[in-house]
Amino acid sequence: MISWNCQGVGSPLTFHQLKEIARLHFPSLFFLSETKNRVSRLDAVKKSLNMDSVIRVDLVGTSGGLALFWKGTSSVSLKKMCSWFIDVEIFDISLNKSWRLVNVYFNPYDNVRRDQWEFFSQYKSCLGDDWVLWGDMNDITCAEEKNGGAARSAWSFRGFRNFIDNCGLVDLGFSGYPFTWRNNRSGVEYVQERLDRVLVSPSWHRLYSQASVTHIESVGSDHNAIWLNLQTTPAHSRVPFRFDAHWVDDDEAEQVIRQAWSTLVQGSRSYSVYRKIQACRLSLTNWKRRKRLNSGCVIEELKSKIVSLRNTNQGPPPGAVQELKWLLKHEWDKEKFF
Repeated sequence: MISWNCQGVGSPLTFHQLKEIARLHFPSLFFLSETKNRVSRLDAVKKSLNMDSVIRVDLVGTSGGLALFWKGTSSVSLKKMCSWFIDVEIFDISLNKSWRLVNVYFNPYDNVRRDQWEFFSQYKSCLGDDWVLWGDMNDITCAEEKNGGAARSAWSFRGFRNFIDNCGLVDLGFSGYPFTWRNNRSGVEYVQERLDRVLVSPSWHRLYSQASVTHIESVGSDHNAIWLNLQTTPAHSRVPFRFDAHWVDDDEAEQVIRQAWSTLVQGSRSYSVYRKIQACRLSLTNWKRRKRLNSGCVIEELKSKIVSLRNTNQGPPPGAVQELKWLLKHEWDKEKFF
């Protein structure tokens, strides 16, 4: 399952990032906060992510908005939703047991967030023993979860820590880069924090003792996505060969195909065609690797450069990340054409 404060699904870069996360991690459930878009755009996201169902919370003015997507039609049922959380019940067929997933976006303003904590401290009695609270918490529990900016006093962490303790929740921890949000400034003004996390009840933790959380570097938003994996081993799929439409206009690709097709094959006509197609596929694959024509490789290189620039104490030089993002969008457009 993936949770991401996408800060608006309308951006082409964010849309590409969503599709890449879905392709790489095969989530059965996707929670997005700060969608900042209406129903029509979310329907396009649902289709692009190959999800079957969606629950939406409309934005207020030009901000906010939540969306929960999932595969299948019967495993998830809505219990309650409002402007800042979606509470659903999930039925796990393998365990023949239901549990609650609360998808939350806590307010960035301290006084509003304290009221939300107070509400939830009462609401938790409706959730039973097995439940998960995850999303953008907009707060941290200690000084180590912040890098850069003015130091926070020790007492400022008490409110969030008390909320976690009062709800009897356990932080699942994470692997990956320690911070999930940055303010996109530079130098001494650059700030990073771990605002997104997964909190679970002890009973749920016993049910899914192998569950793990990974921070996914994401370039389409100021936030990284968080991946909650309930499996002991991640799923993998074999990527089949596909002919890239760009090759039609490449003279070198035509020569590769002609040379492969001219291979002499003994046997029936159908067998000969089958082996020639195999030869073309292999030759094109090797040629693509030599020429580094795979947009996916370029995308990974650009993303790595962006991550390297952002994951520093001083932040990236002004304009550097935006230029790389423009190149990244161009490569993602090529990948979409493919």
